[in-house]
Parts: sequence; structure tokens; C-alpha cells
Amino acid sequence: KMGMMGSPTWEEALHDMVMETCLDSFADIPTKVYLWKVFKRAPEPENPEEVLAEIKQKALKGINYIQSVAEKRGKKFVVGDEIGLADVWLYCTLEFSHLAIPDIMEVTPWVKEFVEKFTSDERVKKYVADRPESIIGI
Repeated sequence: KMGMMGSPTWEEALHDMVMETCLDSFADIPTKVYLWKVFKRAPEPENPEEVLAEIKQKALKGINYIQSVAEKRGKKFVVGDEIGLADVWLYCTLEFSHLAIPDIMEVTPWVKEFVEKFTSDERVKKYVADRPESIIGI
């Protein structure tokens, strides 16, 4: 856990909830989009716009739920005032999803603000600047 899950059990559960919500809400992107759009290992669907719209709608449902939890908490980040595992997981999920949902990093005002706060952290800036680019361009 490396100190990124909070201390009370309730905070640990909230971090888990954010991770599970991301997994559920963005799970179709690799199989329904990246196989044909990025890796060229499947044919493009007959209705790519519908597939992308469906994926975006599912992602927005998860984002809205995470946002509602964060707003109830009233903290700087999703669970607490410091970056935690939920924030890292959410940011990575958003970044991973941008090829399927190009406007994902600013899809709502809350997401845009979250991304700005997260990426302004000096540790995150350093990591993003130093990391190698992935094979899918993120």
C-alpha cells in the first residue's frame, strides 16, 4: 500500500471503490476500441461512432460517481488532501482512455480540475517528464 491508501479502514475502502469503479467503467476500451483503433488486430466495427459513444457514456457514469464521492469528502483530491492510490489510479485510467475518448481529460469541469491539481504535483511532473512513451502513445 506504500502509504497511499489512507489510515482508517474507511479511507482504504474508498480507494478500493475508486479503483473498482474505474475498472468497471473503462473495461471495454481495450477490447472494443484499442484492438481495432490502436493495435489493428481486429476489424473496425461497422458502427465505430456508436461504439465510442457507448464507451464514453459508460466512462462518464463512473466519473460522475467518483465525483459525487469526492465532493462529499470535500478534500483536495478524491479521498484526501494528499495524492493517494485512488488519484493515481483515476489519472492513469483517464490517460489510458484518451485515445478512445479524446476529451476525457476535460470531459467535465470536475475532471479538468482534478487533472490540473494532479499534474501540478512536482512528483507527478517529474515522473511524466522522465517516463518512456508507451506503445500506444500515452
